[in-house]
Amino acid sequence: ALYREGRVEEALTAFKHSLDIAPYWWTNWNNYGAIMEQQGNYNEAREAYQKAIDNGNYYLAYENQAKLLLNTSSAEAKSFTKEALNYFPYNITLWFVYLSSLEEPDEIRTALPMAEYLAKQTRSSDFINLYQSLQQTATPEAKQDLP
Repeated sequence: ALYREGRVEEALTAFKHSLDIAPYWWTNWNNYGAIMEQQGNYNEAREAYQKAIDNGNYYLAYENQAKLLLNTSSAEAKSFTKEALNYFPYNITLWFVYLSSLEEPDEIRTALPMAEYLAKQTRSSDFINLYQSLQQTATPEAKQDLP
């Protein structure tokens, strides 16, 4: 509640206390990671998200870790999300990060059917734009219209 109200420093104190009294929990580690990421402490955020994953296989920690990795290393994001999708194969955020992390034309061509499917199913402008971008990268001569 403190975090949602914008009282970040108070929330941080509460999250740190929560880590001390319940280091085995996962939500508190994910929340702590979110604050660390917001403050630019990316290594500490990564460690906190990983602790949340290790403690509870928490889907939101996977999503947060994937998005953080995408902003720092496409190769790490691709590897991480490819593994994470084994646990959460229907997670739209993980699919978005995975597809966004692809760089090689061959791997993009292989992933195009999934990108097209997600663009059609979600009707999200983010997925539609991603699909069109991937399509253009994989096959520059291809039309960019979503079928």
